[in-house]
Amino acid sequence: MAILVFVVDDTKKLSDLLAKALSDSGLKVERFYDAEAALARAIERPPNILITDIEMPGMDGYTLACAVHERNPLCEIVLMSANSLCDPDLSSRTNSIDSFTFIQKPFSLAQLLFLVACLTHQRPPNENGTA
Repeated sequence: MAILVFVVDDTKKLSDLLAKALSDSGLKVERFYDAEAALARAIERPPNILITDIEMPGMDGYTLACAVHERNPLCEIVLMSANSLCDPDLSSRTNSIDSFTFIQKPFSLAQLLFLVACLTHQRPPNENGTA
């Protein structure tokens, strides 16, 4: 069974780039530009991994992550943010859920692919892209 990854970011270029990189690594990827659409789809078909920006218009990524996690506690959650965890608002919200993983923007595609490989217990690709 293929691992299903949801990528959610209101910055379309970034969402598209991340989705392509993850798809090229062999994962099944669905991308969304808002949290509401991602949550509606997660109710229909829960992802194995949710990668979401925290700060988005409408429903934020943290609220999305909590809703998905509540429905599917086995879903791995990755929260992306340009803000540091030193930001008091962000740290107070994310500290309450220790099962979420945080990655600070900007990050490299290699960092994200390595993180996802660790979450899926796959061997990460080496520098030339092969396993």
